[in-house]
Formats: sequence, structure tokens, C-alpha cells
Amino acid sequence: MLAESSQAGSTLPGVCSATRVGEPAPPNIVVVVFDDLGLDRLGFYGQSTTPATTPVLSGLASKGLVFMQAWANPVCGPTRALIQSGLYGIHTGIGENPNDKNHGLPASAFVLPNRLPVAYTSLVVGKWHLGDDLQGPTHPNDVGYGLYSGSLRNLVLAGGDYFRWQHTLNGSTGGNATYAPTVNIDDSIRVLATLPEPFMLHVNYNSVHTPLHAPPPDLHTQNLPPKPNKNPIVYVNAMTEAADTELGRLLAELPANTYVIMVSDNGPFNKAVEPPLDPNRVKGTLYQGGIRVPMLIVGPGVNPGRVNAPVGVVDLFATIIELTGGTLPAFTDSVSLVPYFTDPSLSLRTYVYSERFRPNGMNPKYKYRTRTVRDSQYKLLRRMGLRDEFYDLLADPYERINLLDKGLTPKQQAALTRISDYMEGL
Repeated sequence: MLAESSQAGSTLPGVCSATRVGEPAPPNIVVVVFDDLGLDRLGFYGQSTTPATTPVLSGLASKGLVFMQAWANPVCGPTRALIQSGLYGIHTGIGENPNDKNHGLPASAFVLPNRLPVAYTSLVVGKWHLGDDLQGPTHPNDVGYGLYSGSLRNLVLAGGDYFRWQHTLNGSTGGNATYAPTVNIDDSIRVLATLPEPFMLHVNYNSVHTPLHAPPPDLHTQNLPPKPNKNPIVYVNAMTEAADTELGRLLAELPANTYVIMVSDNGPFNKAVEPPLDPNRVKGTLYQGGIRVPMLIVGPGVNPGRVNAPVGVVDLFATIIELTGGTLPAFTDSVSLVPYFTDPSLSLRTYVYSERFRPNGMNPKYKYRTRTVRDSQYKLLRRMGLRDEFYDLLADPYERINLLDKGLTPKQQAALTRISDYMEGL
């Protein structure tokens, strides 16, 4: 079925026009989003004694930029909206996972594929989770993607698992019994075989979201106990390794003139973490364990290194627009990361913001709202009905000491005032 669609890729909107003589060829963009992958599972972040074995991602990290302080939103749908729109949730109305009763990414939104030059073909593969029930199975196509192939939302919410799931291809949905990450990469490779350059391919794994499971044995190295609840971390490592192995197949097919961006949508879930992470302060929360995520970029002109300055997943929008020569909207919350490619020591943002709220919608009557802002050192966490929390992330990266529990120094008070003003100004 997809083979027919990939053949049709040559007639999709945005087919590449000829590059003029003397002009550099426009680059291809591949964005790979993992689901619930904490940086503790990746050895190159040095946050765990038992990381997964990820030679593909580790190889990318050695060749490109690793962002050490990247912030996402604490659950998947709102983070995916950051990438697509370049806007914080308060500016799209997406603060919680969309569903049939919850506002999704509007079909009228000028999302990422609509901002690229007309030469680009834009494709999205894998988990969508930005308006499935609400806006129907054609939603990814409605917002500008020439091809969509994947699961519109969480596999379990759709009544299945990694080996039994609902596969949507350009609005048509049917059952699939093949391991989901394998299908995602098979689909991507099949499309690339006939796809003209330049292109933007957006790959969204369901991995390593629950349900915990044993991937096909040839995709991982873990010795798995009979039941996942006996050692969830080992199962998450196996799932991470399987996704890493499959990613290697895709990378082997990419043209040289390609940027690869890898990121996770939020931190790890609570049953698969180990100290120093607190299981009560991971996915779903605005503590560092919930919103600090792995992110890296590799490609032409990217000097290997580590960026220690705070950045946001929202910044991928402006980055992709700059790399492709597209047009930024008049208003955006996104800051291009391209200057870091040649100077990782820069600090381009004064503040980074994250949030979670419900219900979705513009200016709703909030039933739940939590917000956070950080600068290069301090972080303010503000929640409805609760006392503020204020942390020094340089001295206290795991947020053990609320500075508001004791008297603030003049420097700390000045930082708190600045950060609070910025938060409320949004």
C-alpha cells in the first residue's frame, strides 16, 4: 500500500524544482522524535549507570551538537505542537494531549511544512497525536504534509500495542501486526527511494512509550526477565536499542546533504527511572526530569560539541526554517539554533519556558495550570493553588532546595523578579 503512495510521492505538493547553476543545493531535513526517552537512557549524557547501548545515536552525538539543557513540554502532544508551530502552548491553545474533547492543532495553522520553500516535499511518519479524533484521519495531510503514514495517537489509546496497532496512510486506516518502529523505518525508506530532493521527513517513534514489551530479539542486546514489571529499565533499554537499530537503517539511506535532528518529547515515565531522578518528578511534571530532554543535530557545517546554554524544543521550528530558506511568521516563540553550529559556547536565549494546562483552547477557564521559566541559572515553578518554587539549577540541578524556603540574596531576588515578570508577560 505504501509503495503505491511512495510512487505517488513524485507528484506530491512541493516537488523539488531544479537548482540554478552555482547555487548550493537546498538541504534535506530529517527530524526524529522519540517518545518518553529520557537522557538517562543515553550513555553520552552521562546521567545513568545503566544506559541503553545506542551505537547509532552515540555516533550522531560524536559528529554533531548535543544540547545539554533542552526543554520540552512534560507530555507528548504539546511538545509536538512546539515543533510544528514554533509557538508556546499559550499561543496555540495546546497545553495537554489533544483528544476528541480537547483542542488540537488547527487545520488552518501555518505549521512547519507550510513555511518551507515550495521546492520542499514534507512527509510525516509515525505517531501524530495532534488532533486525531477531533479532526479526523486526514489531519496530518490537512496541515501541509504530502504524505502521512503511522499511528495517529498512542498505540494503547487506539486499542493495541507495538505488534497490533491501527495504521493510517493518508486518511485510510487499517490494522497492522508488524513491530511499529520497524514499520516506521520501512515506510520512510520506501518513500525515500522515489522522493525528489529537497525534502523534510518527520519520523515520530512510539518508542519508548508504554506498553513495555520485548522487541524482536535481533534489534536489541538486553537479557530480559519474563515480565516487564520485574525490571522496567531493562525493557526500556531494549526498546531504546530497537529504535536505535532501526534508525541506523534509515541513516544509511540518507543523501549526504541532510541534517538529522533527534529529540524526545518529554522525560521518562515514573516506573523506569533510577536515582538521582525522582519518580515523582519526571514525565507529566515541570521538574527537570519531566522537561529536560535529549536533543542533538548533525549535518553540513555542524561542528561537533556540546551546547550548555538553555534552549527549547520550540527552537527547532526556526532552525528548520533558516536551514531551508523558509519564511518565519511575523510572531514566533522560536529562536534559530543555527549560530550554535559554529560556536557552541553561545547563549542565544535569556529565558526558556514550559507549561502544562487543561483544558486546551485559547484563554480557557483553567482547571489545571502549571508554568515554569528558567534563565542560565535560576528556575521558577508556578502552579495553580500552590506556593511557588525557585531553584538554583547550577548548584542544585535536581531541585532539592526551594530557595523560597529561606531568605533570598539580592541577586536571587532580582532574578526571581525578572523571571516572574517574563512569565506573566507571556
